[in-house]
Order: sequence, then structure tokens, then C-alpha cells
Amino acid sequence: MILYKIKLFNEKGEEYLKTCVWYSPGEIYFEKEQCIWMIGHIIHLERGVWEEEPIDSGYVGEQKSPSLRAPFETPECVRSELEARIKLAKDDGVTLVWEIQKGGIEYFELLCPAARKALNYVSINRRRLQTYAKWKCGTK
Repeated sequence: MILYKIKLFNEKGEEYLKTCVWYSPGEIYFEKEQCIWMIGHIIHLERGVWEEEPIDSGYVGEQKSPSLRAPFETPECVRSELEARIKLAKDDGVTLVWEIQKGGIEYFELLCPAARKALNYVSINRRRLQTYAKWKCGTK
């Protein structure tokens, strides 16, 4: 994970710094922050491209040794797994995606309760065997 700052301007034209985060493909374990980041960058993943590292630390999206995978495979695998998990969360999963992509929400605490529940369901190292409905009832 790399933290970096970008300069932005508000409606009044005042400059401010925003802290952003970037993950390499090998760091993805479907943790909450990573899921929020991936949903926010789903367009890159749909194109089969991992977003380039925002600062120069040596990572350029290429492996040092030859890979048996095509360059688009890792982003596509991550995207399809994320979408499968979101689909299992039904309407709450749709709410989660909408809040992050359309609402610009970047922090777990700012999500509505339904989106938070969906994020808790999808953010785990392995896909849950329990249905969303059963899991949701068990957590109340």
C-alpha cells in the first residue's frame, strides 16, 4: 500500500491536499479498505488494467520474471471475484457500489448501514459459504 497526496481545488478555487492510497495486485486480500479502493477503480479493472502506481517506487506493473498469465488476467480475476461477492450481497451490494462510485465515499464510517453490512460481507480473504441473508440475520 502506498499513500500519496494530490492537489485539488474546492468550489472557491482554494487549493487543498487529499491523501490517496494505491495497492499493488499482490497486496489484495479483500480487506475493507481494499474493497472500497477496488470498487472505486473498477473501470480500470474492467479494462484489464491495474492502475499504475502514482509515485515512482520501482513498481511499473510488470513482473521481473516471466509469467504464465496474460497482463489482463490479474485485474480481470480480481474484478470478477469482487463482482461475484457484491452480487451475493444483493440490493445492499448495489447500494455499496453506488455509494462509493456515485457518492464518492471513501471511508467505511461514512457508508449507510446497508452498504456497511454488504462491505463486511464481501471483505474477507475467502468468499463466504453462508448466504448473505443467513449471515445478515446472524450478525444482528
